[in-house]
Amino acid sequence: MSEIGDQVSAKLAEYGIVPHPDDAPAAPAAEIPEMPMVQIVPVISTMAREIGGILSQNGVFVRQRSAMTISPEGRLVEMTPRRFRTYCEDHLVTFKWEMPKPNVFEKKPQTITVDAAATILESDQFLSRQRELLRVATVRQPVRRKDGRIELLPYGYDTESQTLTQNSGIEFSPDMPIDEARHILRELLKEFPFGDRKADGQSRNEAIVIAGMLSMFAAPVLRAQARRMNFMFSSNSVGSGKTLLAQLAIITSLGTCDIQPLPENQEDWRKILDTESLAGSPYILFDDCNGFLKSPTLNAFLTAATWTGRKMNTQQKFAVPKLATVFLTGNNLEVTPDVARRFLHCRMTTDEADPQARKIAKTFDDEWLERHEVRSQLLSCLWSIVRSWDAAGRPTPSRIIRGYEPWCALFGGMVQHAGFGDPMEPLPVEESGNSELADMTALVSHLAKGIDDSSEFSFQDVVEAAIEVNAFTWMLEGKEEREGKDGPRRFVLTARANSKFGRLLAEQYGGKKFRLPTGRVVRWGQSGKNRQRVYTLTVLE
Repeated sequence: MSEIGDQVSAKLAEYGIVPHPDDAPAAPAAEIPEMPMVQIVPVISTMAREIGGILSQNGVFVRQRSAMTISPEGRLVEMTPRRFRTYCEDHLVTFKWEMPKPNVFEKKPQTITVDAAATILESDQFLSRQRELLRVATVRQPVRRKDGRIELLPYGYDTESQTLTQNSGIEFSPDMPIDEARHILRELLKEFPFGDRKADGQSRNEAIVIAGMLSMFAAPVLRAQARRMNFMFSSNSVGSGKTLLAQLAIITSLGTCDIQPLPENQEDWRKILDTESLAGSPYILFDDCNGFLKSPTLNAFLTAATWTGRKMNTQQKFAVPKLATVFLTGNNLEVTPDVARRFLHCRMTTDEADPQARKIAKTFDDEWLERHEVRSQLLSCLWSIVRSWDAAGRPTPSRIIRGYEPWCALFGGMVQHAGFGDPMEPLPVEESGNSELADMTALVSHLAKGIDDSSEFSFQDVVEAAIEVNAFTWMLEGKEEREGKDGPRRFVLTARANSKFGRLLAEQYGGKKFRLPTGRVVRWGQSGKNRQRVYTLTVLE
């Protein structure tokens, strides 16, 4: 014990106070390093420059001219003036000179004011000294360097990719053979009801799951401004594992997975997408999205390379790279054409009326996926796929989706090269979740019966045909009315439904070709205007 400690113990003993043995330090406490000191001065730019230099290596980063720190979960958290005051005190001492008596000067620690903190956080002198941060990784992820090389990111901050890689204690094999990786992943997924396994062992649905896993793991390989395909997992029944497949893609690389319900209105959509974009989230998972999904805000988000919005409770705008991949899960999920074409749709089918009746030999859940040994093995598999594809000369896939060429070339190429099939293979229209296109195809097929060359239809003919095949039920609002006292009954649309359906038939599908389930190809068209307008079907093949 130190001399001071002996003196304290002796003084306590005088009053009959004896320290408990558990309170005694096992070893002398290490000296606390002296923190740098910054003088509070009227010229605030001087303070901003000094504080910026100190904090630039102490957990503060900058993203789109906003100072950020990293939460324990790996999310970007914007620095506020009030938080900044106490954050500084963990890394430096701000002080003022005082003269307690003549010719005696002392440094008196003092917290900076809220106004000073706010000014510093917005100043060029402070922000210019912080490291620009694009994304945060919890495991070493592949990155493509400027010279074209693909390698794993180092732990810590990587200047070229503007990525901070945290050491979560998870390491994975650098040399797992591709055959072993394929076997492990297929064994993991073999009991999901994909229902489309081919003779060669490939499955489009399985390929989409692997593409989802790779898109999270190898995200830094794709340039930040490139568009990303998104993922939809649906089924005809509960209990098929839709949410678990989305969690598999996310947890493997990120360690955790946040689930949120579908927003109720466009304002809520905007709040969620703004918040996730500012936080640099690599994914957004909306669960249990049953029924018909339509959102102009989501459409805009899926298309954008940079997301622009307004910071919560302020008038300050922001513009950040859109890094998030969107995941949707739901039963019998249907979406608009604009949404459908931006998603890879994994659709599962079960034939058990009671989900509990399905016999599953090996069950697992999100807690199992979060285990270090599980993530380590799965990451070894994903790195094996990336390495094998890279060593083979980075072969391109057999199919691409227009507007998403770079994404398809990377992840579609990796998945196909690994032997899992083509994740971009389209579903049959009736199974795609694109209810609008499926309804239009069913309507055209019905009208095309018995036509050898071409035929014309009135608007009311088309409405009655749509009612007959149960198409566009979500759009065709109206009621049955009788023409005259004894005339035939017909379905009359409301003015709003009449206008919407007319625009869809004329503007969205006018002049489009349809390949019908029978193999015939027909063209949907129109002629005339207003009340004289008729719709045409012409057989092409």
